[in-house]
Amino acid sequence: MKKNLIASVLLMAVLLVSLPAHAEKQKEEVTVEQVMDKYIEAIGGKKAVAKIKDITMTQKIIKPDGESVLVTKQLNKKDEILVMSEYYMNGLMVRKSVYLPEQAIIVMPQGTQNVNGLMAKTSYQMASLIIEQAYPIVGVTPVLVGETTIKGKKVYHVRAVFGGVMAVNSYYDVETGLKIFIGDTEDKEDGFLVEVTDYRKMDGSSVLFPFKLIQTDRKTKNIRITEVSDVKINKGLKEEDFK
Repeated sequence: MKKNLIASVLLMAVLLVSLPAHAEKQKEEVTVEQVMDKYIEAIGGKKAVAKIKDITMTQKIIKPDGESVLVTKQLNKKDEILVMSEYYMNGLMVRKSVYLPEQAIIVMPQGTQNVNGLMAKTSYQMASLIIEQAYPIVGVTPVLVGETTIKGKKVYHVRAVFGGVMAVNSYYDVETGLKIFIGDTEDKEDGFLVEVTDYRKMDGSSVLFPFKLIQTDRKTKNIRITEVSDVKINKGLKEEDFK
């Protein structure tokens, strides 16, 4: 009788110890929706991001072969996002790209090209300056690959496929929720890795944006730096500006 009582007490103790551990394990499971929500919260929150109606951003691109300037304009509508980028070299615009839901328009000194189909869809889905906000609008569903470590930082690895053909890997800091890397994992010999850094509030908004991207090509060791030099929010861009 006494032995049975002791055995019952020991069994209950094991169960009591096991239950919290199991509950803790379940609690630690993370979904891609939670990672995306934490990122939006980290850069300012859903309400602040939703207040951004348009963005005009100027970025300086520094490469081994010289410098260039990229001016991007974005208009956020209820059910679509319009984006236009102008690429300058030596002060001259050498390319203008307009990304619309069904078409991309490329303007160069040689002439204008209308792009349709898969290429247009892929370009449009990738064009937004705040891609996490754009995912549900442009029809992309990111997937949580898992947790990994890059340059000593614990990160959530999220993969998104654009146009059904172009996979992009993004990495979000487990602690802060901010996106801090884009590209290939450290165990890949070739490819590239972009360090996403220098988060600051955009002028006229409480929303944070990475003002510096450092891209390293693992094979050539070449480094490309993209720096935000100017950004304007809610200046009244209209659909007719995206032509």
